[in-house]
Amino acid sequence: MEPAAALHFSLPASLLLLLLLLLLSLCALVSGLGSKPLTEIKAQEDGSIWLECISGGWYPEPLTVWRDPYGEVVPTLKEVSIADADGLFMVTTAVIIRDKYVRNVSCSVNNTLLGQEKETVIFIPESFMPSASPWMVALAVILTASPWMVSMTVILAVFIIFMAVSICCIKKLQREKKILSGEKKVEQEEKEIAQQLQEELRWRRTFLHAADVVLDPDTAHPELFLSEDRRSVRRGPYRQRVPDNPERFDSQPCVLGWESFASGKHYWEVEVENVMVWTVGVCRHSVERKGEVLLIPQNGFWTLEMFGNQYRALSSPERILPLKESLCRVGVFLDYEAGDVSFYNMRDRSHIYTCPRSAFTVPVRPFFRLGSDDSPIYICPALTGANGVMVPEEGLTLHRVGTHQSL
Repeated sequence: MEPAAALHFSLPASLLLLLLLLLLSLCALVSGLGSKPLTEIKAQEDGSIWLECISGGWYPEPLTVWRDPYGEVVPTLKEVSIADADGLFMVTTAVIIRDKYVRNVSCSVNNTLLGQEKETVIFIPESFMPSASPWMVALAVILTASPWMVSMTVILAVFIIFMAVSICCIKKLQREKKILSGEKKVEQEEKEIAQQLQEELRWRRTFLHAADVVLDPDTAHPELFLSEDRRSVRRGPYRQRVPDNPERFDSQPCVLGWESFASGKHYWEVEVENVMVWTVGVCRHSVERKGEVLLIPQNGFWTLEMFGNQYRALSSPERILPLKESLCRVGVFLDYEAGDVSFYNMRDRSHIYTCPRSAFTVPVRPFFRLGSDDSPIYICPALTGANGVMVPEEGLTLHRVGTHQSL
């Protein structure tokens, strides 16, 4: 096909001219083909032959191809192209010949733009070829003289491959079975632990007294606003004008429960949904209430805190609790004689944290701290039923209707 016919399609004359000029420029760059490939032969320790081919002065970067005496392409082991200051490429390529019956190999370097190449045929001297071992000669004689041995060899090879694949599959199945067994064991252990915690929680709710906690207004920080029934509290935008009595917290936004406990087992539940910063727990009746105080057991506080989207046990040092879901309803469990303070997620009955045991020597009181003014916290009311005092399972749906407006 003529060049004009090959480029015969709807292009502007100026663009066609530009393409022709570009083609001519490229042809000018590659008009001089590279040099004829130079070759080198090296014998390797393992009996193979290293063949290397070098040619320079090519543009664009050429394509190298190795072929055996039958014209089949031999895979290239190494190929490196380096451009000189004039932009012309020198290419170095190499192959490994392991077949002792291959006596000549060709190396061709091709200019893909012009469709031209330069080729060199390498003849491998017999002195470079390794001598055949006696057992290889014997095998060749047997295979040549006995065709049925070829079939037997093929069958044996297939059998060996089949056995190897079977062993690999069996080992893989054994590993998978072991992993699956381990996963089931871990899952069963987690299930048993969850059941134990559920049983512990049911035991606690059965034998612990559900305390009917209300807030003590005389201890409330001036920025804390209590509901009329004293079961909920929110933080306001300003300080109220209240008496600065000794019982009142004046620096931290805290408030205590009205009742104190000097014996027995008790628990109460607190709704903290949508509250960004809060602290709940127990404290000694005699804690310091003026100025800033660290809420740690050494100072008489055993508490759980939500701050910065993290749940923390305020100990020394404090401990971050990696909970799977946000807390909405927290249960505080107190065993005075045992010195035990524990926290539970009352929505899914899961254990949150148990404080290190302490020997209580003075009365303790429910403790609440509200660090944000987004939402109030609610104390669940204890109800008296046929089985004694209990906290309602349904939470505060009815309680909130009657108290929310008074906040």
